Amino acid sequence: MRPSRAAGNPQPPPREEPAPATRAPKLTGAGTAFAINSAGEFLTNYHVIKGCISVRLRVVGVPQDGRVVFSDERNDLALVRTSVAGIEPLRFREGKGIRPADGVVALGFPYAGLLATEPAGYDGLCVGIGRST
Repeated sequence: MRPSRAAGNPQPPPREEPAPATRAPKLTGAGTAFAINSAGEFLTNYHVIKGCISVRLRVVGVPQDGRVVFSDERNDLALVRTSVAGIEPLRFREGKGIRPADGVVALGFPYAGLLATEPAGYDGLCVGIGRST
């Protein structure tokens, strides 16, 4: 006759669950922005700052803390303010606006960490205005 566990063969001790982490993991992301004035305001995309609790920009190679002061999810825009002053803002074309066959430049961070580790720039031609697809 085999002895039962209750008759003297104790069960193994219960497994201890690991203690919950006291800190949330540090999550980071990357995106691009550009200065819109010399007062330290930068424009970026909403999807870049979505869900962020803090924002840090690298301005002329120097990390700067920023604060999101406006965001527009529908138009995928966000305004970030820093304490950096005197930065030269990006200049836009003046006149009638962009037309088909005009030269364009796109700057971005294509799938940061996957396709690129640094921002990338591309140039090309405008092929259409106001298309929905």
